[in-house]
Amino acid sequence: MRYLFLIIVLTTPSTLWAGWKSETVASEGDVGYGCSLATDRWKRPHISYVDKTQGKVVYARYTGSYWEFEDVAEDVEVYGATALTLDPFDNPYVLFCDMKAGELTYAYRSGSNWRTERVASGSDYGNYLSINVWPTDPHISCDRASGTNPRLYYGYRDEGGWHTETVAYSSGYFNTLYDDDGGNPNIVYWHDKSDSVKHAVLKTGEWVIDDIAEGTDCDAIVGPDNKFHVSFATADHASIIYAVSTTGGSWKFENVKAALGTPGFTQICVNTAGDVFISYFSFAKSNLRVVTKKGGSWTREAVAAAVYIGPHSTALGSDGYPLIAYYHGNKRDLMLAHHYFTDVELTSFTATRSRAGVDIRWAVGRAEAVAGYNLYREAAGAGRGKINDVLIEGRSPFIYADGRAPATECRYWLEAVAATGKGQTFGPATVPPAVKSRVFALYANVPNPVAGATTFSFELPEGANITLGLFDAAGRKVAAVAEGYFAAGRHDLAFHVHLAPGVYVYRLDAGSRSAARKMVVVK
Repeated sequence: MRYLFLIIVLTTPSTLWAGWKSETVASEGDVGYGCSLATDRWKRPHISYVDKTQGKVVYARYTGSYWEFEDVAEDVEVYGATALTLDPFDNPYVLFCDMKAGELTYAYRSGSNWRTERVASGSDYGNYLSINVWPTDPHISCDRASGTNPRLYYGYRDEGGWHTETVAYSSGYFNTLYDDDGGNPNIVYWHDKSDSVKHAVLKTGEWVIDDIAEGTDCDAIVGPDNKFHVSFATADHASIIYAVSTTGGSWKFENVKAALGTPGFTQICVNTAGDVFISYFSFAKSNLRVVTKKGGSWTREAVAAAVYIGPHSTALGSDGYPLIAYYHGNKRDLMLAHHYFTDVELTSFTATRSRAGVDIRWAVGRAEAVAGYNLYREAAGAGRGKINDVLIEGRSPFIYADGRAPATECRYWLEAVAATGKGQTFGPATVPPAVKSRVFALYANVPNPVAGATTFSFELPEGANITLGLFDAAGRKVAAVAEGYFAAGRHDLAFHVHLAPGVYVYRLDAGSRSAARKMVVVK
């Protein structure tokens, strides 16, 4: 009777989902208010923000290893937001309102220094700002309180300097500026008097304005499909509406029922796969959340809990998920939230003992933007350590042979790694100790005599590199049955014999031990 010692253990749930993690970017003093986020060609984050403690506007850039900080403007007082954009060469441009100087200020880097220009005079600009430098010269949109007559402004810079014009008589809150494929500036904004979201486009020197829908707290982006994608809260903040422009100039709407908790301050991102991400602040729960549309359905995830965040800024990261910059209202720190792991539907994860050690197998039903996998082993007397030298890549299902697994009980963890380098670990899958043998033995093959297939059996007291070969009457090796590392215990190896009839010897060598037996081959 064959001795079975392979044991399979599966301890991982059938489906595991991604999560969000927030990291502190800056924390000295009251920093991070009015932050604005953009990502460069490598999808690395760049952030402009206000340092209220020191009275300055700061620009932060992540190099891939650490954050670099530069002072954009000092001795300033900024009440509202900052706006940041990057040109095609990743040069930064910042817009803010300096209440102390009483001017709307445009800042750009010249060499290693920052320079500023006055866009317009007045200290009541800039609760919400937007800036673009591509494909034309810098142009901006901004709100202006103007007492009882608030306005939405558009500004542009040419050889003659800065020029501003009124787009609409409205608060202009939540304005977002984008250029369409014809190079025309478009602004999506909230119209306070009608409590509605509007869209303005400049064509042939005139602003054309149309209603999108009743709502507030809006954001917009031009997606990879060259359509306008807009998010906004309903006027009563009961839910979020997602709108997409159509070729006929109308809008297609979808009620995002997954967005709960009195949503506001929406921000929207769309990746190249067509996935839609809308982040928002839940006034009811004091949570920052994200609703995601993949495959036609919406899901909801919490990003940061039990903290006032309010306005925040998003941009797509390298893994196709948004990065979110926000001001932590409790700690008064600048934070960056990222998707620390992409959606992976793990359908199986097993570890089994084999003749060469332990085989680890896993399968995934979905693994979007996963760069690869790592495996970790923990055994008695040894801590947890990675067992693969390079990231494991390929398609599901996967198998990895741990040829160095000890005979003691082993536990394995699987780490899925996103393109950002972030990951999440699943497991453990556990294998018990290998069945130990107290003897070194080579057993008679069955059947013997042999007319075709036979089984060779042997037993090892500990793991070893072995050779099992067939030799003719003259002592010449005529076939190799097995070579390599085998774990401690009994091993049964099926082998098909292709030899002329006669008497042969099969010999097992394992380190300093050796054993041999005879085998008869018949027709």
